[in-house]
Amino acid sequence: MLTADEIYTQYGDSLWRLTLAYESDEELRKDLFQEIMIAIWQALSRFKGKSSIKTYIYRIAHNRCISHSVNQKKVRNRFSSIGDAVMEIEGTSDNPEKEIENRELKAEINELISRMSPKIRQVFVMHLEQIANKEIAEILGLKENTVAVRIKRGKQLLMEKLK
Repeated sequence: MLTADEIYTQYGDSLWRLTLAYESDEELRKDLFQEIMIAIWQALSRFKGKSSIKTYIYRIAHNRCISHSVNQKKVRNRFSSIGDAVMEIEGTSDNPEKEIENRELKAEINELISRMSPKIRQVFVMHLEQIANKEIAEILGLKENTVAVRIKRGKQLLMEKLK
């Protein structure tokens, strides 16, 4: 079984990006991330191997994020910087014009993803993290087909707006 340090090393960046789907305020996001890591650490001893450790970890993270969202009791855009976090559009120092274009594209993608409905955005972020549809379904308690449909809708929304 993985230790808390190994989980942090292996999944920390991905879990940090996941918090972006639920919290846009930097300080609150740090608190949420810390809550997630503590919850995972506390739950490790209860892992029975009925799913993959990755699914187990993301389920805990998802539940903690939902609790956080409910506790915030605010209706606001919780997704202000996903473009920088989940999408790496490589810039080259040899071509400043290309770097500017890439930054503008990141900002546009960020804005488009932030406008997605929470249900689509939530699944889409996990998809961008390269989590398999089956695992996303397990984490969120959805049918695998529902996950696939939401990913497809997210892609369609991006493609329509980027044209």
